[in-house]
Amino acid sequence: MNGPTLDAIVALDALCLRDPYGGTLNVASQRARLEASTAQACFALVWRDGMLVGYGYMWPMVDKTWFVGGLAIHPHYRNASVTAELVRSFSAVVKSSRAVDLESHVLADNHASIRLHQRLGFKEAHRDERAIALRASVADLKLSRLSLTGDRR
Repeated sequence: MNGPTLDAIVALDALCLRDPYGGTLNVASQRARLEASTAQACFALVWRDGMLVGYGYMWPMVDKTWFVGGLAIHPHYRNASVTAELVRSFSAVVKSSRAVDLESHVLADNHASIRLHQRLGFKEAHRDERAIALRASVADLKLSRLSLTGDRR
């Protein structure tokens, strides 16, 4: 992944994410984690006026299971238009990966992300006090039928 795109993802993460204990995201650690995971990762990116406003990425694990390492939309662009574009782009990434199953982890109090995952067809596989592990069969994903509402930008 090139530097400007990685910089844009890290900047968006700084707006959207926090550490698992509720504190401010450590940007240097996040950048290092992304650098380590991007060698095998596939990305879906949504840009508006030269600014990254949404992304999703995943990488292969084992047995045709891929891990969704991130889904993020800029707080000012959380609308039907950007969400639909991200879902379409991510759908293409999923199809090209030939994944059979997807896994994802979400902080237990990140209700917006949990709702999005559920609307996409993910089901809860495990939960602890901080996070929820979600799993979906690619065959059962609702990527093309996702019902979106909101303003368009």
